[in-house]
Amino acid sequence: MRLFIVEPGAVTGDTVTIQGPDARHICAVLRMAPGDIITVSTGEGPKLSCEISRIERDLVEAQVIGESHSKASTAPSITLAQALPKGRKMDDIIRMNCELGVEKIIPVITERCVARPDEAGMKQKVERWRAIAKAAAQQCRAHKPAMVADVSTIDEIPLADISITLWEEETASLKSALADSGEGRSLILVVGPEGGLSADEARRLTARGFVTASLGGTVLRTETAGLCAVSAALYHFSKA
Repeated sequence: MRLFIVEPGAVTGDTVTIQGPDARHICAVLRMAPGDIITVSTGEGPKLSCEISRIERDLVEAQVIGESHSKASTAPSITLAQALPKGRKMDDIIRMNCELGVEKIIPVITERCVARPDEAGMKQKVERWRAIAKAAAQQCRAHKPAMVADVSTIDEIPLADISITLWEEETASLKSALADSGEGRSLILVVGPEGGLSADEARRLTARGFVTASLGGTVLRTETAGLCAVSAALYHFSKA
């Protein structure tokens, strides 16, 4: 069943209103009609089973006919602090990590970042990344999209219950870092750009409470490192 994510204000009583690109997708691409059933999520509370009652090119209305509750996860919420890569690699990084279940993605500018858009360009990129996160959540039927934060610096990355910096110069493995982390309700993973984090950046993060960890003997691409680390963390906590 198709999932559409809306703002909480789009649900009034038992009526859900879908507008804009999603409404056009329902009308022109999916060619749905009144009587068809869709799933709607506001990111708050249960998913809603809804029957379409009105359909136009830019507006769809549906009536709530049921609810479904997702099973609570025992894994901590995962945040990925990703240094800006070159080109449009960030689009794929956001899409794939959203599919894995990352709850928040923080774009970060570091010393070795090649991509350094101006303020206007960065605002446009963040808006596009948020749209990609929403589309990814709808595609994989997630309860809500990952939050894509505004761009941060290395010193603005927040701590979590478990805070890990992925650094190719470290010898201790991510596996051991996760094993030593104990329990926590939140995890943040920091990934550098194509050239990696500098020694000074790694030191500054460590001074604030981050633990450095390696992903193994090979140096992964920046777009691969986050996926690898998130997958390892999900596996680790599924076994905890």
